[in-house]
Amino acid sequence: LLNVKVQMSDDDATFMVAFDCKGNLADFIREIRRELKIFPLDKVYGYYVRRCRDDDGKTPDEEITVDSSSVKRCIGELNLTADCTVIVDTNGIVQPKAATIANGGL
Repeated sequence: LLNVKVQMSDDDATFMVAFDCKGNLADFIREIRRELKIFPLDKVYGYYVRRCRDDDGKTPDEEITVDSSSVKRCIGELNLTADCTVIVDTNGIVQPKAATIANGGL
């Protein structure tokens, strides 16, 4: 199991989500929404990965593409580590992104 830090875009609180690295993106998102208590009809504008790097935090967040083909992909393709934080955008604030992942990006 991989423990991933998850946080909402408008909150500083961080939650831990334990997930099997061989699971798919749809199940991972379901677990994130369950942990953050985001209801099925609540709007989520995007999912982003913030990677911990040594460049003073200037690396933009990477957007996770969620569509009919990417939800079936293995979560291992996101290359998440214990240092990564998944940000859930519930406000519709456009965050900068370096690349799109989970759709063959990285």
